[in-house]
Amino acid sequence: MKKFIEKYGDIFQLVGIIAFTFLLTTDRFPLLEEALFFLWLAGLVWGIIDNLMFRAGLKKNEIRYPTLNDDYSKYSKLGLGLAIAGISLACALWIPSMDVYAKIGVAVGILILIAGLLDLPSGIIKLKGEKLKLSGVSDKVDMCSIQKIEIEESTLVLTNTGSKVLKQDKLKLDVNSAIAIEHFFLRYLGEREKVKNNVR
Repeated sequence: MKKFIEKYGDIFQLVGIIAFTFLLTTDRFPLLEEALFFLWLAGLVWGIIDNLMFRAGLKKNEIRYPTLNDDYSKYSKLGLGLAIAGISLACALWIPSMDVYAKIGVAVGILILIAGLLDLPSGIIKLKGEKLKLSGVSDKVDMCSIQKIEIEESTLVLTNTGSKVLKQDKLKLDVNSAIAIEHFFLRYLGEREKVKNNVR
């Protein structure tokens, strides 16, 4: 089920947006509209807090690195934030009856702008206990079972004791991010011969 959700996550998001837009055009479910809005807002605020925690160095067992979609993610947030804040500000100035909604819109637009400015690369490696999780890869891997790690500009490949390969692709690694990944694995594996960095 988890793999199914991850595989079709974009479709679920699109369906969610369409459903939320439909709810906004009707007055049948006001409480549901408010609940969905506040859930979305809580997710946005948590994303900002999470990025701040990483930037402050509070997430020791996690590393971030660039992917091909990072620029799109960052600039779409900046563009959406500016658009919402700008339109809401115009409504506040020229449509007095929408004053409350306009102020909420400006606040939301500013939050989205902040999220865009604090946006981090979406390539992630997390270590929880002895289990390693890579963003975009459904399976977790036991650190003790890793036999080989290959770092390329566009891919990261892990091979374990059963010759099972976990591959994270669509990356956009430069020398610095590749070295950061290499050091991350060396810190926990302690065996340099297992890590091959081909980006140097």
